[in-house]
Amino acid sequence: MEKKERKRYSAGFKEQVIRRMQEGERVKALSHEFLIAPSVLFTWRQQAEERPGGQKYEKVRRQRAGEVQALEV
Repeated sequence: MEKKERKRYSAGFKEQVIRRMQEGERVKALSHEFLIAPSVLFTWRQQAEERPGGQKYEKVRRQRAGEVQALEV
């Protein structure tokens, strides 16, 4: 039985997907769109957060919520 070769994704592609997750898109929808397991997407997000200068997901989400609230006023 042959081993299936893993697909590699560029850093830019991963950043775009992570940004969409941070903007509130559902992981399940992104997983279906790109045919990537949800666990892989969560791993990418975690790795991005651990990099120097990386923002935690909840922090980004709260910032965006504040921006939306400011626009509504």
